[in-house]
Amino acid sequence: MSDIINSRTLSNKSRVYFFGALILAVLFSWSIAQWEAGSGASHNVLLIIGLTLLFWPWLLLGRPEIIEWLQEDVGLFANREFAWSVIPLLGIFLCGLSVGRVEFPAFATLVIAILFAIFLLNNYGVGHQGLTLADLFILALLWVPFDDRWTYFIWPGPDKLNYSGPSVLLVVVTVYLFVVLRRLADVKYNLIPTWKDIKIGIIAMAVFAVIIIPIGLATHFLRFPPSQPVRVVAVLLSFVGIFLTVAVPEELIFRGILQNGLGKDFLRMTKLDAQTAQWTALLVASIIFGLFHWNNGHNPLYVIFASVAGLFYGWAYIKGDSLWAPALAHTLVDLIWAFAFK
Repeated sequence: MSDIINSRTLSNKSRVYFFGALILAVLFSWSIAQWEAGSGASHNVLLIIGLTLLFWPWLLLGRPEIIEWLQEDVGLFANREFAWSVIPLLGIFLCGLSVGRVEFPAFATLVIAILFAIFLLNNYGVGHQGLTLADLFILALLWVPFDDRWTYFIWPGPDKLNYSGPSVLLVVVTVYLFVVLRRLADVKYNLIPTWKDIKIGIIAMAVFAVIIIPIGLATHFLRFPPSQPVRVVAVLLSFVGIFLTVAVPEELIFRGILQNGLGKDFLRMTKLDAQTAQWTALLVASIIFGLFHWNNGHNPLYVIFASVAGLFYGWAYIKGDSLWAPALAHTLVDLIWAFAFK
């Protein structure tokens, strides 16, 4: 392990983060395995290992210096960014083994799709700052199956994790493809928050709420008082769940990749100045974000409200230091809706 974590390429803080992320991933995976309450102890061990191999890369990629380290072709891994890409796939496989239902055709489809995406991005657009047709194709390949829940048929693990498991995999694969391999700048995938990010996220949520709550109540899209009693433990658990499996994946795709890439394209391909290009990209990405919510009940109001929410999430992305700002705003909006107006 000391050969992998070479002190010449990682700072002491990142070395501590590397092993701390592993410990945190194990603890988190153990708690999920206990909650899932599977079969025997041996099955739980497989599930813990499989989930750890999903959550560990998820956490590791959240430190920028780890990203830079993975992009260097030195040491034990001659091409270690590729070697690390197989870790979450192994995790998926072990999660399936934990319940004894790995379907090889479905798993092979997943592996082939990821390898094809790696090949495509590695040959078209590495280092290009902006979005290419290959980028858009890969985004659709990643997001549409997940958003339409097709991944339920690919996920081999416990049924209780058929949304959260693919969600974590989506984040790991997207960051690997677009940040590590593709080297798209300004994605801002950083899991270490700053007070600035927290403040911006709260401001974005608060201003959006002031605008939307009266309109939502008037149109009966929102309902008050809530139909279910509010429990503190449920709110806290929901906060963690929404942040990890909803807010981070959606903000990564729609703000970190789409809005960010479109902003660079508008600046390069038009006569717009940098600020106008950035805000135009925010508007376009927000509309697309809203349209992708059509499948949630096929309600036009949902699409409109989601598009408006996207404007505030996009603002938080621009003003913040990392995806923490829009992801926090997104989480708080969903949380308030779920517990206060639903």
